[in-house]
Amino acid sequence: MGLSIKDSGTRSGIVNGIRDNIFVLDSSFCINFLNTRIDTLPGGELYISQITRIELVSKPEFMGNSSARQEASDFISRTTVIPLNDKVEYQTVRIRRNNPGIKLPDAIIAATALAMNARFLSCDKDLVSQICRIMPESRAEYVKPLDAP
Repeated sequence: MGLSIKDSGTRSGIVNGIRDNIFVLDSSFCINFLNTRIDTLPGGELYISQITRIELVSKPEFMGNSSARQEASDFISRTTVIPLNDKVEYQTVRIRRNNPGIKLPDAIIAATALAMNARFLSCDKDLVSQICRIMPESRAEYVKPLDAP
């Protein structure tokens, strides 16, 4: 894949092996988007972990409200769900060995992005900080919700 120049003048394409137009969205990002605290989705291919799908379909605020449940279902259908596999498992183990304090679901979701060489978007500032500290090669990015201080 060749590199191209974005309007901002930055290089796009592949940075440190991470593909610029491939995004793994974590649960906090998805929930904030569905609750309109994030107003746009990134351009490119959107993926979620199987764990994120489970978290979305089992979230009480979506389960008890048929229109919210439908919105969550529509959102999930606009993404590709990545199941647990050997690459995700390997990356999850790497994350947990370097920081056992990261919750297993968060580690699996972040590991999905690493296994796919994708950018990882989260509204969890602490998680992004931990992932960047222990996996500097990751492209974990904090996305600030509209109503966040």
